Amino acid sequence: MSRFLDKVVFVTDGTSGLGAATCQLFINEGARVFVTDEIRVNVICPGLMDTPMVNHLTKEAAVVQKTRIPFLWVDLLIRRR
Repeated sequence: MSRFLDKVVFVTDGTSGLGAATCQLFINEGARVFVTDEIRVNVICPGLMDTPMVNHLTKEAAVVQKTRIPFLWVDLLIRRR
């Protein structure tokens, strides 16, 4: 299925537990996922970094800048914590 094809999804604290599972579900549905967490995504969530749609962002300014360049908006924000 691709219910979220090309949708932009932000997931904070998305590299462990429910956050990682949430990221994987959105990736499986075709979303472009941005993950914010200080832990390296490829260590905690092997396989996520194999997908070109995943980005690891740790600083607020980088999050804003990196999202504004390729995308005009964010379709869904999932804030954990």
